[in-house]
Amino acid sequence: MVETKNVTHGYVLGTSVRALIAAASGVLLTLSACSSESPEQESAPDSTDDATRSYPVPEEILDPADAAVAAYERYWRTVAEATAIPDPEYPQLLDAAAGQALEWGQSLVQGGVDRGQIGSGSPSHDAVVTDLYPDDEPTEVVIADCIDSTGWLVLDADSGEPVSGEEYGTSKVSALVERIEGRWLVTELVKQGIGTCLLAAEPGSRSPPGSG
Repeated sequence: MVETKNVTHGYVLGTSVRALIAAASGVLLTLSACSSESPEQESAPDSTDDATRSYPVPEEILDPADAAVAAYERYWRTVAEATAIPDPEYPQLLDAAAGQALEWGQSLVQGGVDRGQIGSGSPSHDAVVTDLYPDDEPTEVVIADCIDSTGWLVLDADSGEPVSGEEYGTSKVSALVERIEGRWLVTELVKQGIGTCLLAAEPGSRSPPGSG
C-alpha cells in the first residue's frame, strides 16, 4: 500500500483542491526552470526499458489510495508520451485525465509543438496520498508529489539533439484524482516552480517540453 500522510476527513476534497488551484493560477500553465544546469549531458537516455515495462492498471487495483497513485503516475507517463510524438490531442490523454488536468497536459504538449520541441523519457515521482473522500469508499484522492524531470529531456524536433539552455529540476505537485464512471482520472493539478521540492535532484535537470 502507498504511504498516506496528513489524512483528514469531513470535507469535499475537490473543493479544497480547486481552491488551491485558483490560488496558484499563476503557475498552472508553466513549468518553471530550476537553478541547476548540466552542460555535460548531451544525449537522451535509452527509452527501451520504459517502452517494454509493464505498469499497474489503476482500475484493477482494489485499494483506492494505491489506485489513485497509479492513475497519477499513468497521467504523467501519458503526457510524456504525447510530448514525444508530439500531439496535444493524443487519444490516451482522455484515458488518464479530465477537466483542468487534461487541459493542462494538452497545453504543455502544444507549447512544445509551438517551439519545435519534443520530449524524450519521462519524469520520476515521490507521490503520497494526503487525503481521501468519502471515508468508506473513497472516490476522490488528493496526492502530493515531488516530481523530478531529470529523465525527461527536451529535444529539438528536427535534429533530435537536446535543446541548449534547458534545465532540469524537482517541483511540488498537488493533484486530485477522481473515480469517474469506473475510471481513475486526474482532474485537477497544480505544479509549482522547479526548485520547490525538498527531494534533491541530480545536477543538470531540465523542464519538460513546452515549459517556456
